Formats: sequence, structure tokens, C-alpha cells
Amino acid sequence: MKKKSVWLAVGVTVLLALTMCHSRINYPNANKQLYVLVNLHPDEGHLRMYSVNYQREGLIKYCTPMTILDVSEKQAKIRDDATGKVYTYLLQTKTMRTSIEEHLNKLFAESCDRTTVDKMSPVDKEGIESGTVKTGMSKEAVLVAIGYPPESETPDLASDRWKYWTNRMLTFVVEFKDGVVSNIIR
Repeated sequence: MKKKSVWLAVGVTVLLALTMCHSRINYPNANKQLYVLVNLHPDEGHLRMYSVNYQREGLIKYCTPMTILDVSEKQAKIRDDATGKVYTYLLQTKTMRTSIEEHLNKLFAESCDRTTVDKMSPVDKEGIESGTVKTGMSKEAVLVAIGYPPESETPDLASDRWKYWTNRMLTFVVEFKDGVVSNIIR
């Protein structure tokens, strides 16, 4: 009788462990050096980033070389090749409107062309350099400076209102007029 209980406990433990594991995703660009296409704003204290693009205190500048080490249904492990730091990129798939692969491919690529940013206005370049949004910036510059707004909040980038989250509690809205930032509502 005791043997049966022990095997039952072992079976339950193994089953729980298996359900807690996240299924790995075969991401074609895993373990290749890529470049980030937009500034990232990680939570440096916890070495985390979020697919909803919380605007945390850290700044990883666009064109930084990075390697996506591993991807699962819930997270990716991403190394900043410039610093060696490994970040956990938490994937909030319930708010994503694209596949994980498509989402990551908007942020990372095999090359990073700086010529587009080099041709931008001084206010665009200033916002990109500081990782902030400023009145007068173009939509394209806002994407590079602070990344994409969460897909659940701004499903269409043609919209004149993009809603971002600073964290789980605080949001802000970037308003555009004729493709240029006209207002930032905090």
C-alpha cells in the first residue's frame, strides 16, 4: 500500500513539473546575432522586458547587437551582446495580435540600417537618442524611440492616438496630427 502511494506522489509531481514547463518554439533566428530595430526599455532591476512594451527605466538603444537565446510560449531569453546581460522577455500572448515569431521580427533583424534615422529631423534624433517621445516627432521616430505600442491598445498604427504603458498601472497617450506628435497625455 505504501509503495502505491509513493508512486502516485511521484507521478503527480512529474505531471505538475511537466505542466509548469513552457513549450519551446522553434524560432528561426534563435542563437544568431541580431540587431534591435527600436529602443527597448527594460526593467533593469529584474532584467525583464515585456511584449506589451512597458516603458521602464532602462534603455537599450536601437541597432544594439542582441542574441535571442531561447523562445517558449511565455518568454524569450535575450542577451544584450554589448553588455552580456541576459533579459527575460515576457510574452503576454493574450494581448498580442500577431504570432510570437512575427512579434519578435518587428523588433529584431539581421541588420540595422541607420541611414533612415540619420535623415530625420533634430527633434526626432533627440527623442531617439534619449529614448523618449517629444512633441514634433514623426510616427516613425516615435517607433524607434519608444517602440511599438501594445497591440491590444493600439491595433492600428494609422491611428492618431497611440496608448503606451509605463507599467501595469500607469499609461500615457501619444497624439498625432498629420503624422507628427501634437500632444502627450500623461
